[in-house]
Amino acid sequence: MVAQGLRLAVASASGSDRRRLVWGAAALLISVQLGFRAWALYPSWFFVDDYRLMLDARSSDRPNLQYLVSPFDSQFMPGGRLIAWIVTAAGPTNWTLAASLTLLLQLLASCACFWMLTTLFGERFSILAPMALYLSTAIGMPALMWWAASLNQLPLQIAFFLSVGFAVKYLREKRAAWLVGAAASIGLGLAFYVKTVLLGPTLAFIALLFFASGGWRERVQTIAREYWPALIVGASLGVTFGAYYLTSVPQAFEGKGGEGKSSGVADAMLGTALPAGVVGGPWRWFETSPPLVLAAPPTWTVHVAWAFLALLIAYSVLRYKRAWRGWVLIAGYAVMLFLLLVTTRGQLYGEFAGLEYRYLTDVVCVLPLGLGLAFLRLQGAVEPIRRRNPQLLVVAIGPIAITAIVVIVCAGGVFSSFKYIDYWHNNNAGRNYVKNIQGGLREANGTVDLAVQIVPGNVMPEYTQPANRTDRFVGLLAGNARFPEASDDLNVLTPDGRIEQAVIKPDYVSTPGPTPECGRRLAGKSTVIPLNGTPFPWSWWLRIGYLASAASPVTIEAGEQVVQTRIRRGLHSLFVHMEGTFNSVRISGLARDTVVCIDTIEVGEPVPGGIGK
Repeated sequence: MVAQGLRLAVASASGSDRRRLVWGAAALLISVQLGFRAWALYPSWFFVDDYRLMLDARSSDRPNLQYLVSPFDSQFMPGGRLIAWIVTAAGPTNWTLAASLTLLLQLLASCACFWMLTTLFGERFSILAPMALYLSTAIGMPALMWWAASLNQLPLQIAFFLSVGFAVKYLREKRAAWLVGAAASIGLGLAFYVKTVLLGPTLAFIALLFFASGGWRERVQTIAREYWPALIVGASLGVTFGAYYLTSVPQAFEGKGGEGKSSGVADAMLGTALPAGVVGGPWRWFETSPPLVLAAPPTWTVHVAWAFLALLIAYSVLRYKRAWRGWVLIAGYAVMLFLLLVTTRGQLYGEFAGLEYRYLTDVVCVLPLGLGLAFLRLQGAVEPIRRRNPQLLVVAIGPIAITAIVVIVCAGGVFSSFKYIDYWHNNNAGRNYVKNIQGGLREANGTVDLAVQIVPGNVMPEYTQPANRTDRFVGLLAGNARFPEASDDLNVLTPDGRIEQAVIKPDYVSTPGPTPECGRRLAGKSTVIPLNGTPFPWSWWLRIGYLASAASPVTIEAGEQVVQTRIRRGLHSLFVHMEGTFNSVRISGLARDTVVCIDTIEVGEPVPGGIGK
């Protein structure tokens, strides 16, 4: 009774009232999505490539052209680099600002989706179903939670929705303003992500199948004759960007070879991850290297997803003439994503790459568009869908059933997203590592001397080098750390980022000195202290234990390296960094009348000594 009354109320509402209801419902859906994603983002943190982007930004005083157009992992993304520079300039690891800008991009993308749907299909309640799918699907979550990925994907979503809306307006009215809007939207997308090039085939598909008629030759001729300015603008934009990208951006996977992996990638991406994600999955995630996890839908749910999609496709095709075109658009776009993946990341990771939703994220743009084209009339189109007469299927799904299906699918998407977000809240090793470093440096009294180490692989993998060296990484987090060649108060980082005083795990030591209770006595002269072996070529730290009568400059030589530093009065240790191989250490350059006893010299790796900063 309640549902029937609601339908009658909506049916009796005037056009302006109906539009206000549609806009109000859309605003409510977008607000709920934004609130949910704010809850997801603010407790999260940076991850791997985020630090690399900030390190690059930190090396540039201002966002000059050279910095902006420098490729990042085969990505041309000046827009993303500009945002990274803004976040980096705002202070060390300003996650609040990064998350806020991400939310702003998401808000713009969601509003652009609604604008596209109303532009194409009108201000009607039917558009809320595909829009709700876009707002709730878990397919887009991996490219939201990982900041570096969001800098590519969210602007692409904005560009997709805007360009489709402007392009359809141009196809209807042939106004130059709409063509400029479409071109500007595509240019915006290209400034953030190369996959914006897929908009070309998408817009061509809409033009040929909905704004022309006849055979393929007639359709092409119609578009060329009626919309030749768009072809010139599109070709110019495509050729210019393509030429620059192919000549100036290194291709990371060129010539790697991925023979025999295409079928596995196809099964994982198109046969498993995509159908499960479209209907609210994947419901379960496979822990690979958290917080990065892969879609792992139970097998039976994949079968159910395919059965549901088959019924939905059959229903639309049997009820509406030309409904198949919307499904072909979705399938064709997914195939293009597959071809891009199988020739890049798929070469290295095989089917695992197909289960990573980051490589499927932009399908969330084509889903609401394709569903709209499969069920709703495209306003102003030459060949929109229309009800079949006579009907091939007389059974019609009522609004209550449609609402129930949409609610179930959206609830599944929210559930799957919730489980995915949990990994970013609780399994990002980089967060605790960074927080511990920043806390230790903040509590320190002045500058902290640190030995150069390699950041743990679960924070910065080996492929990120040299960004995974602490002398680069820690400089991003605070300003009171230094990495000297010599120090009398050397510290190291524990695997979880705590700062502790260093001790040397000795591989070699000096031979015993001749002076009882002094070892070797130095009084203003150069002294060579032999070791009990010859270290192999490596990066070594020396700990020189000494007792000095006064402070003094000192010169330490080992092999071909010379380090000039100072010693303090009293009993102390001096840590000195040396590269290469050597079998003795020469100490010289002491001030006149300074007497130093060298107890021992240890050569090895600095390790935590158990005394926290």
